[in-house]
Amino acid sequence: MTIVGNGNWQLFLDDYVIQRSTGFQRVVHHPKDRGVVIPAEHAYEGLGVERAQVFRREDGRFEAHYVAKWWDPEADDAVEAAKQDFIAYTSMAGAYAHSDDGIHWEKPNIRRVKAPKSSSLKNLSPVPVPDNYGTENNLGSPFAFIRDMSLHGNVDDPQKRFVIRLFSEDKPVMNVQSVHAPTGYFAAEIPDFLNDPDWKSKLIPMDGTLNPRRHWLHFYDDIHDEWVAMEQGVVGHWLPCRDIARFSSKDLKHWVSDSVLNPDMDDSSLPHCYSEVHMLFPFFHEGIVFGLLDWMNSDRCFDYGGPSMGNPEAPFGWPGNAPICRKGTLETRIVISRDGGKTWDRSSSREAWIPHGTEEDSINRLVYSYGPPVRVGDEDYFYMTVGDGDFLSVKISDRFAAYSHERMRKTQIALYTQKRDRYVSLRTRHVAEVLVTKPLLVDGDRLQLNVDASRGEVQVGIGIYESTPMLENCETYAHYVQWSECKPQALRNLAEGFSISDCEPIHSNAIAHDVVFTDGADLSSLQGKTVRLFFRVTNADLYGFRLFKSGDR
Repeated sequence: MTIVGNGNWQLFLDDYVIQRSTGFQRVVHHPKDRGVVIPAEHAYEGLGVERAQVFRREDGRFEAHYVAKWWDPEADDAVEAAKQDFIAYTSMAGAYAHSDDGIHWEKPNIRRVKAPKSSSLKNLSPVPVPDNYGTENNLGSPFAFIRDMSLHGNVDDPQKRFVIRLFSEDKPVMNVQSVHAPTGYFAAEIPDFLNDPDWKSKLIPMDGTLNPRRHWLHFYDDIHDEWVAMEQGVVGHWLPCRDIARFSSKDLKHWVSDSVLNPDMDDSSLPHCYSEVHMLFPFFHEGIVFGLLDWMNSDRCFDYGGPSMGNPEAPFGWPGNAPICRKGTLETRIVISRDGGKTWDRSSSREAWIPHGTEEDSINRLVYSYGPPVRVGDEDYFYMTVGDGDFLSVKISDRFAAYSHERMRKTQIALYTQKRDRYVSLRTRHVAEVLVTKPLLVDGDRLQLNVDASRGEVQVGIGIYESTPMLENCETYAHYVQWSECKPQALRNLAEGFSISDCEPIHSNAIAHDVVFTDGADLSSLQGKTVRLFFRVTNADLYGFRLFKSGDR
């Protein structure tokens, strides 16, 4: 198989591009925790803020559309709900904030939605109870879901750059379990709902519907010519744990689904430490689909709301209570798909990319995503929802229990930052190690590395694939590479001027370092040829590489 890169970065999250390597360690790199940047600080955020969708407009300003939640005793059925103090009746509304730097956020007063102005503790309620209502808040974002399909969805049509789902106009405040209409829209730009009274007229009604599960759309799969949304399962069969399903449609009218991502034999299924997937939010990047995977580690023996509390609907035991009772943490892991989301590689998902907090009341006891990163300079900004208590799912009469009798879990929006595409590296120590790629078609005149060789050294050689010599007198492939460097008769395998010794040693830390050969060898001379790349790496981290044409990016 010859790999055609099309100018995309080849990242080492899996072994797709690797033919052979010696002595490398795959390392997951954790982003930096920058803390909470959109806090739950007002009465109408009594139960938290979450589901941040963050964008940058052309002038550089950041804007966030998210959800604010509060305990609402004035909502329909609230009196009945309040009979059991561990049941939370939650109302929510879309919220809006903006920022100049993506770190310091302002919540403008847009006066569109009636919500709590103040609250107080009453009757030992686990959360503050609103006691005054008004419209002095930043609620009123009409966007229940908005996604940049150009940057993250593999869509070229400028009229379909954004896909949007709106909150109901006649009911901007909803119960958290409300079902929204699956109608969707396309748009050429992010609608300016604050300053443009005609913003809705610029939306393009979707000829069809969003996916029937939770009504969003993630990317276009050009391999199978269909629209795709990844979602928590429910695909027509029962599984002993949550799964991730792929919902797809060729015409946005007829949808099919299939279970595509589950825990495997290496994941724990012990009742007291049960591992399972929770949600997955994908984004199209560098020709493949990345997935930010919410991973749950739960205690299924947790008898909260079961027979000991007089609730026969939640029987104690396992697996009988599997879909009813879970108490555990959420962390974020990384998976990728190279076939439009039909199969997912978990090479880099055996540990948390963003781990959860270690204490039961850690501010990030839960950490999960709702959208793709925002690029800022040479960094990616990830806006994650964090919660200060374990996830708890106990179903009682079609409602869900609060975190505990004493308090409710609160969610906020935190920022995590990471250098561009530095999710995973291949690392070596002080011994020089060698990595050889699969055959690559040269479709550019520049070779760049995403590399940290600030404490070591990296060099690259390019070998013509068609003329591999016999492996005479070589015990290992690594010995062969060293031998081919010093034996003149073996150099027929390497393009003239592109041997490892011809490569200027790399000692930099850069997300896009240009590889230079000392004799001025021009990569354009190899245009259209099939080659292998030979990396010699000492005490460095290699994140990826790309072959591309000057001026393309």
